[in-house]
Amino acid sequence: MMSALTFTTAPWAVGTLYRALRREVRAKQAYVAACALLLSASWCYDLYLLLRDSVFSVDIADERRQRMRAASGQLGSEGPQILVAPMPGK
Repeated sequence: MMSALTFTTAPWAVGTLYRALRREVRAKQAYVAACALLLSASWCYDLYLLLRDSVFSVDIADERRQRMRAASGQLGSEGPQILVAPMPGK
């Protein structure tokens, strides 16, 4: 799909954008050409990747925090906590 859209719209879009730079076409035509160029190249590829790979959820876990909780026996202590430690150098 992406290659067919690119093959059919890219020459027209590039030519129209070139003529817009030379002020031979209106801004509306340049806008449509830019949208067609983006649609054929970028959005179709994004749709292909979405359909091919589907959507994955990402969970970020801090391994250091999990190890510290497991070592101290505190499983599930969430929220603000008080940390008491001596000042360095005293």
